[in-house]
Amino acid sequence: MNLNQLISICKDTENRKERLKSVTKGDMADILAKSDDSSQMLEWMKIMQEEMREIKKTNEVVVQVLGRIGTIEEEMSKMKKETANLREQVDKQSEIIKQQQAFLERLDQKERACKLIILGVPENEGSDQSRAKEIIDGVRGGDSQENRPIVENVKRIGAPGPGKKRPLLVTMTSVEERNKTVEKGRENSHLLTQGVRMKKDTHPAVRAEWKRLFDVKTAEEQKAENANRVVAVDLRKRQVTIDGQVIDTWKPVF
Repeated sequence: MNLNQLISICKDTENRKERLKSVTKGDMADILAKSDDSSQMLEWMKIMQEEMREIKKTNEVVVQVLGRIGTIEEEMSKMKKETANLREQVDKQSEIIKQQQAFLERLDQKERACKLIILGVPENEGSDQSRAKEIIDGVRGGDSQENRPIVENVKRIGAPGPGKKRPLLVTMTSVEERNKTVEKGRENSHLLTQGVRMKKDTHPAVRAEWKRLFDVKTAEEQKAENANRVVAVDLRKRQVTIDGQVIDTWKPVF
């Protein structure tokens, strides 16, 4: 290889790097030893100086980019830490709210503990008090309210309207009396044929969550992969499980 060939390679800007790989140290030493054309040597040196300047610029850009990447990585690391701290705070706040809601619900349950709801009782057919007692007497059978009163108060709940059968809210003397009445009311076919039903008084939010859990249970039971699996609802824990594994649980809304 001679100096002219080397200069030609250096001027080939598109393929210069690949072509220079084929030039060995021996080739360079041979070219420098044999070259006696100072103008060609000067041209080659100018090309090499320009190449060095380009390399320097490229290196500066690379250093700047690496610096920016380092800054971005530091910022991302900081953001990750802040996100982790925020997630931890949210989890703690969620748990506090969950405990507060559970406490408020326990207070609400205590206040509703002796109450039951009777649905489907027509209005304007005698006093609500006497109608409720009549229904409860029929359900309880041998229990006599005359000898041992078990109903303390009866009132309609909800806004009145034409043809409406507003629920009766019945306050009983104890939780035991309420539970016994509801259990027997569910088994009473006579009430069912009249379209009258009984249930425990619960907070609307709790009823809504129970409904959601049972909707989840129904949806899971309809899936082909759950054909031979046990899908269950735990109302106390407010969870849906499949073969004992929790797949859905109550989360506080805030």
